Amino acid sequence: VQIVPSDAARLHYQRVYVLLPPTADLKWLQAAAKGSFDGRYTIGFSADDAGIGDLENRHVLAVNPHHWPDVLTASWFQQHYPGVQFTAVVANTPADLEAWLKDWLPDEKK
Repeated sequence: VQIVPSDAARLHYQRVYVLLPPTADLKWLQAAAKGSFDGRYTIGFSADDAGIGDLENRHVLAVNPHHWPDVLTASWFQQHYPGVQFTAVVANTPADLEAWLKDWLPDEKK
């Protein structure tokens, strides 16, 4: 039995979090899921959930960050969650998001 502190990951892994804005509807969520499937990215709506975690490699793909009440930026994540890699993804349609995610590769896989 391996005992893991409550704030630590059992294993270090690369987490990619697709952060959808509050304006996203079901079509955007479905596009994020289809685009993220091969990479098994995490999908959610919370900037805090996207940044939190004691992992060596955390990458946030912020979809349409200008749709947040306070625009999300790399500076915001560095202030609140140091070490997070941030990529702003501007997509005009759910289909654009799905295609972008399918083509995107994390730094370690390029």
